[in-house]
Amino acid sequence: MYTKSVVGTYTCPVWTRRARFINVFFLSFACIALVGEFVLPLWANWDLPVSRHSSEDEVRLLLVADPHVQLYHTYWYYGEYFALMDSDRYLRRYFRRVRRLTEPDAILILGDLVDGDNNVSNDIFLHAAERVKQMFISSHSTPCFMIPGDNDIGGEGDDPITDQRTERFKRVFGLLSNSQNIRFVHLHGNTPWNVLTKPVNLNDAHVTILLSHIPDISSQAITDLEPDILISGHDHMASVCRWEQQAGAWRKKQWLIPPDRLQLPTGTFELRLDSTLERRNNKTLVQLGVPSCSCRSGQPHLSAYGLLQVYRNRTIRFTLFKLPNRFHILCAYLFLLTIFLIYIISCLQLKSAVRAIFVCCTTFGSIYFITELLD
Repeated sequence: MYTKSVVGTYTCPVWTRRARFINVFFLSFACIALVGEFVLPLWANWDLPVSRHSSEDEVRLLLVADPHVQLYHTYWYYGEYFALMDSDRYLRRYFRRVRRLTEPDAILILGDLVDGDNNVSNDIFLHAAERVKQMFISSHSTPCFMIPGDNDIGGEGDDPITDQRTERFKRVFGLLSNSQNIRFVHLHGNTPWNVLTKPVNLNDAHVTILLSHIPDISSQAITDLEPDILISGHDHMASVCRWEQQAGAWRKKQWLIPPDRLQLPTGTFELRLDSTLERRNNKTLVQLGVPSCSCRSGQPHLSAYGLLQVYRNRTIRFTLFKLPNRFHILCAYLFLLTIFLIYIISCLQLKSAVRAIFVCCTTFGSIYFITELLD
């Protein structure tokens, strides 16, 4: 079939225009897929702020906050399945890259491991918990230290912590929440089952770190444990705050890096605990806020993993590894697919439409699979 649109004496056949459109679409789709699945991950080629000179004088802690692994409610909801698969791949892919780059001595997971309703069945929770283990724990031999968040056991607003949720979390992850010593660093988690008491025999562990999912820690908890550093998640924003004891109570005194909903801080924050904080005399300590590492946290432009380097001379360095914004790539996919579907439904025959959809899915699947192998 030929059209009436003529340039000079040349008549352009309809099938030529259709083929031209499909070729342009596939080229655009392939370019976006290459950028989203291959180029952006390569651009996220972070550099360590300081190379490791002596493993005995430095402890590296990889900070993982609020991964919000999606709960899989039904095997028949395919839209949920693909969203879950993409979110899991995002978490797994960049965690693997950051872990290889930083070579941490331990991995600290700061709660909100799963996302969604706390009242889900045990089977749904265990399905998500197994995926958490595969992504962050069983894929390597690095020690892990983990605390629960409000999405795991409750505890925010009118959603109380219950014994049932707490016991369920302990059955799956409880052993990872016990206090640990890593050379001269002592780790302690603010959990419903851990007793916050100052360790008696620290030996060489003279830097104490308290992990708490929610940043608002009680003054009594700080008094009981006497930590040097607090690390928290929950807010999905990066921050550094100085606490000070006044009239027997601990209060937030000064924002060294205030929380920002628009952008992540750049560079490395460095602090000498003794010289700057003088903790014993002035009764002060520092708190680090770690942003979410999930692309589905509601603030995908702030997604990041954190690295805390603690040195024997009580110097600390806090660095963020910013992650690509997955939301932009998904929007580009959706925009192109919408245009393509409208076109093939209105302009192509059924056989041609099925063929075009098959080629599109094959192209994307090939790029997706190849980039997974290259990782």
